[in-house]
Amino acid sequence: MAETTEPGRKVTTSDRIKDLILSDGLRPGDLLPTEGELCSRLGVSRSNVREAIRKLSTLDMSTSATDTAPTSAR
Repeated sequence: MAETTEPGRKVTTSDRIKDLILSDGLRPGDLLPTEGELCSRLGVSRSNVREAIRKLSTLDMSTSATDTAPTSAR
């Protein structure tokens, strides 16, 4: 997985999901893996995944709406 952070900066869950979006070649509108799958792949809790997806949506890397699966906005 590609490293997206500067040297010495802690890698966050949102960094790791961003790397997944880029490395998996997701295009705008593609569904992200489910929360459960992201939790398993990254070894983090659902609350961490939800917060990371919210952060990525503010960076225009993902979109989500109530009752829909998050999608890639990249």
